[in-house]
Amino acid sequence: MSSISHAVRHLSAPSSMRAIRNTGRRVRRPARVATACLMIAGMMVTGGCAVPSLFDHARATASGAMVAEPGSIVAIDHLSDSDARQPVPGGHGALVHYRSTDAHTGKSRTASGMVFVPPGVAPRGGWPVLAFASASPGTETACPAPTAPAVEPEPTVVQYLSHGYAVAVSTGSAASAMPGVPDSATAGLALIDSVRALRRAYPNVSTHWAAIGVAQGGAGVWDADTLAHRYAPDLQLLGAVALSPTADMTGLVSRAQRGTLSNDQARLVQQTQIAHGRHPLDLDTRRTDDVDQNRAAQSTCGGASRPLIADVARMSGPLDVVEPTTAAVEPLRASLAAAAVSAGPLSAPLSVVYGTDDTVVDPAWTTDVLRRECAAGGTLTWQLESGTGRTDTDHTRQIDWVTDRFGGRPAQSSCQTTSVDAEGAGAVVAAAPVPTVASALPPGSHAARVLYRSTEGDTGLPTVVSGTVFSPAGTPPPGGWPVIAYGHGTTGIDTDCGLSGSPTLQGQAALVSSFLSFGYAVSLPDYQGLGGPGPHPYLDARTAGLNVIDSVRALRATFPDISTRWGALGHSQGGAAVWSADEQAGTYAPELAFVGAVALAPAASVTGIVDKSDRRTLTTDQIPAFALIVTSLQRLHPELDLDEYRHGVAAEHWSAIAACAGPLLGERAAALARIRSADVAPDTAVASDRVHRLLARWALPQRPASAPMSVLYGSADQLVDAGWTTNALHRACAMGDTIEFDEQAGGTHSDLDLTGQLPWLRDRFAGQPAPDNCR
Repeated sequence: MSSISHAVRHLSAPSSMRAIRNTGRRVRRPARVATACLMIAGMMVTGGCAVPSLFDHARATASGAMVAEPGSIVAIDHLSDSDARQPVPGGHGALVHYRSTDAHTGKSRTASGMVFVPPGVAPRGGWPVLAFASASPGTETACPAPTAPAVEPEPTVVQYLSHGYAVAVSTGSAASAMPGVPDSATAGLALIDSVRALRRAYPNVSTHWAAIGVAQGGAGVWDADTLAHRYAPDLQLLGAVALSPTADMTGLVSRAQRGTLSNDQARLVQQTQIAHGRHPLDLDTRRTDDVDQNRAAQSTCGGASRPLIADVARMSGPLDVVEPTTAAVEPLRASLAAAAVSAGPLSAPLSVVYGTDDTVVDPAWTTDVLRRECAAGGTLTWQLESGTGRTDTDHTRQIDWVTDRFGGRPAQSSCQTTSVDAEGAGAVVAAAPVPTVASALPPGSHAARVLYRSTEGDTGLPTVVSGTVFSPAGTPPPGGWPVIAYGHGTTGIDTDCGLSGSPTLQGQAALVSSFLSFGYAVSLPDYQGLGGPGPHPYLDARTAGLNVIDSVRALRATFPDISTRWGALGHSQGGAAVWSADEQAGTYAPELAFVGAVALAPAASVTGIVDKSDRRTLTTDQIPAFALIVTSLQRLHPELDLDEYRHGVAAEHWSAIAACAGPLLGERAAALARIRSADVAPDTAVASDRVHRLLARWALPQRPASAPMSVLYGSADQLVDAGWTTNALHRACAMGDTIEFDEQAGGTHSDLDLTGQLPWLRDRFAGQPAPDNCR
C-alpha cells in the first residue's frame, strides 16, 4: 500500500416469446404490425391496446372454459398454535393452494404456498405485505410439496412478521411448464397471486406489498416487478428485492460446450437435460452411462434416492453435459432464453444483490441483465457483494430498503450513475497548470491538475475527484497518444494526502516522466477523498477503479490527440484499483478501448488482516494499515466505535498514525515504533466481524475482467500476505480471467523485479495474445 518511486529503473524501454412477457420486452416486429396489437397464444397482448388479455382476473382457457380468478383459494389448511410450522405465537398461518396463471400458455394453474399474519391488531389500512419467493427445490413436478414449502421459511418469516408485515410465501406450482428450467415469469405470477390468496385467507391485509426472493425466487420477484402493474392492478407493489437471481442462464450452454462448468452448474445442466427427457431432446448424446443410470437422483427433491445426488455429482464431469451438435444445443438454449427475466419496464423500484462467488450464476450474466433493465426504464439499484455465493447475500440492509418503500421515501437508481451512460463521469470540473511538476518532465510535455466527476462504487452516487493528467511532447501517432493510467499506493486517508497537491507528486514524477518519454499520455488519479471531497474509502477497490477509469476520460477532455486505447498499472492500493478498473471498464466506459492492467503487489482482498489482528499477529507494516482501515470505515459508518479497536499507545497517538502532512507527521514514526499488534486489536468478536464484513464487500475479484492482467507479488510481502493474493487470483481464474501472475520468491511489498511489465503493456497495445497462467 506504499509507493514504487524506485520502479523507474526497472522499466524496460430471442428466443421463443411467452405470451405474458411481450408486454414489457422490446420485440423486433415487421413494419406492417409495428403499431398494431400483437396476437399471441390466442390473446391480444401489447401496451396501449384496450383489449382483453391474460392480465384480466377472469379469463377463458384455450378451450374456452372459464377458470377461477387468480389468487382464489383451492384448498387451505390453517396451522394450529401447536404446529411447529407456526412461526410466531399468537399469529396466524396456513398452507394454501390457489389459482395462478401459466406465463407460457395463459392457462390457469394451481400454485402452493404459505400465508401468515402477525399477532395483534392490524394497523390502519391493514397489514402491509411482504411476499417471499423461495429458491427452486428441484426439477420434478412434485417438488413443491402440497404440505410444506420448498425452503425452510421459519427464520425469514419470523423476521418479516416481527417487522409488522403479513407474509405470503410462494413455493411453486403443481405442474411446471418447463421442468428443470428456472421459469421466472410463471414464478412471478404465482408470487403475485400468493398475495391475493393471503388477502382472501385473512382480513385486515393491505393492498400495499413488496417482494423478496432468493435465487430462482429472485428471478421470480424480478419478473413479478415487470408484470405487476398489468397483471395485478388491484394491488400496489412498492418495491422488490432480488437476491442472487437466476436472471438469465443461457450462458450455461456456452460453458457446457467449452467444458468450463462449475460443479454446481454441471448438476443444474444435468437436471435441465433430464427434465427435457420429456421433450424431443436426445439425451443419449449428452450423458455418460453413470449419469444416465442415476438420473432419477439428479432430479429428485426427496425420498430414498436423494442421498445419491452427491455421488452422481462426483462421478459427473464437464464432458457429461457437453452439447455436441447445434441440433442438441439450440432447444436447450431457447428454453433457457425463454425462461430468463424479461428486463421490461418496472412496476416499482427493484433492488438486486448478487455475489462474486456464486457457483451457479456467473456475476457477468446478472450484470448483463441489469444493463438491459436500465435501458428498459424504471428505478433500479444493485450491489455486487464480494465473497458471497448464491444464497448467502446480506438480507439485513434489504429489510431497511423495503421499509423505506413502505414509508414513501424515494428510491435511488444506479442506472444513471454506474451504468454505461453514467452522466458526466469523467467531465472536468476545473483544470490548472502545475509548472513545478512540469519542470521535472521531458521538455514540451503538458501537465495539469484536474477536478473531474466520477462515481462512488458502493452507492453509485456521483462524486468529484482530483488528479493529474499528462500529455507527451511532439507529434502524436495516428489515433492519438495511447494512455497509461497509474494507480498509486497508499498515501493516507485525509484530503491533503493526494498526489496532485505535491510538487513532486510524492515522488511519482520520475515514473510519469518515464511513461511520457516512452510515448504514453498519463492519468494519475488521487482517488475519492484524497485531494478532493471526502471521505476516502480506503481499500474500496471498486470506487478507486472507477476513479482510474474516469481519470482517462478527464485526460482526454483536457488535452487533444489522446487515444481511446488505454492500459493501467498500479501498485498496492493502486494495484487493486487497476484490477477493479479492469473488471469495470467494459461496462462502465465502453467508449474507451481498454487493453490490460498490470497489478503490482495488489491489495485485492485484505480480510485476512482482521484475522491477524484477532490473533495479535499483525506485522509492523500491517499495524498502521489496520489503523487506517478502521479509521476510514468509521468515517463511512459512524456507528463503528473506534475505541473497540484502539488501545494503549495506539489510542494515545491515533491521529498521528493517519497523518500524511502537518505537525503530527513528525510524531508518527516515533508512535509506530512503540505500537504493538494488541494495540489495534478488536475488543470483541462482534467488532472483528463488523470490519471483516465491510472489507469482504470491497474485496476482489467482484466480476470477470474486461481485459488481460499481469499480477506481480512477493512471497515475503509483509503488508499484503502472499496467500491473500494467491486466493484472489484463484477466484479470478475461476471467473474466466486471462492472467499472467508471478509470485516472486523473497520479494517484498516494495521490492519486486518489474522487468518485463512495460513490455507486457506494449504487447497489449500491439494486440498480441496475452499469456495466461490460469489455464
